[in-house]
This record gives sequence, structure tokens and C-alpha cells, in this order.
Amino acid sequence: ARGGILFVDEAYSLAVGGDGATSKDFGREAINELMTVMNDGDPVFIFAGYEVEMQAFVKSNQGLFRRIDVTYHFVDFSVPELATILRYEVKRGGFRIEEEVTDGQLVALLADNTTESMRAKMNGGLCRRLFRAARSQLDQSLSLSSSLDEMTTILHAHLEAAVSEVAGV
Repeated sequence: ARGGILFVDEAYSLAVGGDGATSKDFGREAINELMTVMNDGDPVFIFAGYEVEMQAFVKSNQGLFRRIDVTYHFVDFSVPELATILRYEVKRGGFRIEEEVTDGQLVALLADNTTESMRAKMNGGLCRRLFRAARSQLDQSLSLSSSLDEMTTILHAHLEAAVSEVAGV
């Protein structure tokens, strides 16, 4: 990775090891190997993960803290941002949300049917799950005579059923 960037998502999982007596802890071994080249700044290391778990990760090895120069905390997406991400996910998947569904309706659907805790835990991943569930709802509503437009248009009813499914309502 020389000359580049090494991105380690869910880096805290490296610090969760075996019992030390009977199992080999490859996560700690990986951390030790990474630290041997971290001082050079080449490659650039990006360790990502949930805030509390990442604090434990940094504390798992005394040398990590002094080798990590900069940390960033990203706040969770707001409900309007999640609505925008949902529209993006749908479009990226080759589908569209029916024109009658406004941004305000999407925001209300998310705000009223998901908890703050759920949104924080899933963040942008919530939108991917909602899209998959809405697509499944769409699939179930199709017939052999459905038009291409009908096959690629997610209705408000599909979104309502999807959010109920994902939220466990």
C-alpha cells in the first residue's frame, strides 16, 4: 500500500481477540504489523468505526494513540439527509420513487416510523435496507402484464410497507 491509503473499516474488530491462552489473536498481530509502518506516514492509514468501539481500539495498544495524529467524528445523518440518501439509493438501483412522493413525505415516513436509536445504529445503511424491502414490495405487486414503468416505480405504499418491515412495526 506504499504511496496510497489503507482504509480499515470496523478497525475496532482487530482489537477483539481470543482468550490469549488457547487461541491465536491475529487481530493484535495485525495491529502490531500496522504500527511498524505507521510512523512513516506512508501509506496513510484510515481507521473507521463506531465512536465508543474505536476508543477501545485505540486503548488496546499503547502505541496506537501516539501514532494516530488526527481523529474525526462524523455525526449521524439527519432524517432529511436519510430521505435524500434513500432517493439516491433508489435511483442508483435503476428505479424511481413515484413523483407524487415529496421529500417532506419521505422525511415524515422516516421520522414517524423509525426511532432515533435505529437511525443512529443503521445510519445510511437504513436506506439500503429500506430500498431492498421496497423493491421486494414492488416485486410482489407486479403481474405479467406490468409495464416497464410499473416495474421500476416504487410507490408510497411500497415504502410504507418497507419501513414497517425494517422497523419491525
